[in-house]
Amino acid sequence: MPEFKHEKKRNKVKSSDLKAQINKKRISKNSLRLKKIKEKSEKMSRLSAKKRKKILKYIIKEIKADPNDFNKMVKYVTGLTFSVNVSPHILDFLHDLIRYTQLKFNDLEEILKGAYVIVRNDMGIFYDKYKKYNYMMASQSKKTSSHYSFHKQQPRIGEGSIHSIHFNKENDNFDLIMGTIENKRFNHNERNRQKFSTWFQFEEARDPRSIGHALSTIKYGSSIAKYYVRGTPVNNIGALGKSIYSEYNPLIIRLCHRPKKLSNKFKKLIECHRYTETMESNS
Repeated sequence: MPEFKHEKKRNKVKSSDLKAQINKKRISKNSLRLKKIKEKSEKMSRLSAKKRKKILKYIIKEIKADPNDFNKMVKYVTGLTFSVNVSPHILDFLHDLIRYTQLKFNDLEEILKGAYVIVRNDMGIFYDKYKKYNYMMASQSKKTSSHYSFHKQQPRIGEGSIHSIHFNKENDNFDLIMGTIENKRFNHNERNRQKFSTWFQFEEARDPRSIGHALSTIKYGSSIAKYYVRGTPVNNIGALGKSIYSEYNPLIIRLCHRPKKLSNKFKKLIECHRYTETMESNS
């Protein structure tokens, strides 16, 4: 009997060793990825302003000339990598939208103008991935957000600069806020009460305690007042303009495929067919 207990204890030790090895591998993979991003960022920063300007000029021409809207979006994100002060996680966020959703060129323009967007049926994958980049966890109760969220904490992850599609406008004080919403709130035909989605919005100004954000809120309040008095649509005040897509009229974008639930803790998004095709043709 004592021998059996000893064997059981040894198995537990082995199991904990295995977990430690797996965690070590995960950490080393993440460190390698961060190292590559840092190296790429440093390489970009070494480019002279003249060289960057020349490359961007070429990309802007390509965006205007390309008849394919999907290619235009890819070229836009490529252009952002040559722009000064664009944060890596903002680049990754826009890249993920192109890669995993049925985002259209017009949708991207509206997003940059401040559209309130719902990534339908992602079960909070976008929210979970990007919440760690927050400089503040906002909420309605703290009066740091006017938006409703199923998960009470709303990460504000705005950092660096953002540019318009044709790089003729820039905002170096924009914010990106996100939260989650139950599907039944925007889809009355939804039968499954457990399903929810990520929502996000590019706002005009960072930090809800700042003067810039207060002025932006006043503009938004004025738009709501006009809606009730004159019946004109509510305009969201965004990073690079105004959008008709607000909480009252959200822009809903679908995933390329529904996430496959592989286990209780792991969900995976599948790349869009158009994205895979584009990457294969360019390789």
